Amino acid sequence: MPDKHVPPFLVISVAIITAALLAPRLYARWQRSQADPDATTLRQLQQAGSDLTKPHEPEFFLYVPTEAGARKIAGSLTAQGFKTDVHQTQSGKDWLCKATKRMVLTKEALAKLRQEFMALLKPLGGDYDGWGAEVVK
Repeated sequence: MPDKHVPPFLVISVAIITAALLAPRLYARWQRSQADPDATTLRQLQQAGSDLTKPHEPEFFLYVPTEAGARKIAGSLTAQGFKTDVHQTQSGKDWLCKATKRMVLTKEALAKLRQEFMALLKPLGGDYDGWGAEVVK
């Protein structure tokens, strides 16, 4: 009768080989989803039942190291029709400028805003952390 015991090194070897074969595919899928975070968020909204042809009021999250920088960003965005709110983060490390604006959400409009936000943030050492919106039916 053959021995049904599988040596642990064989199990571990098979697991390592399987992981090595799957990891690049999983990483590539994750990287594609990160390559266009606006498209990912739009897809999530649509899957949740949101009507993307209707105006939404997205919240955009812009972080900077100083209150002065956050207020400068807020001033620029207010001049462009955004409502803004500036406050220090819970960690106390950064300042958040949360900006909202009623708009129809399209990949093109969001990509343009992302570029504008990045241009505002770069000289201040800030970071754009994306956006979110509630479902609109």
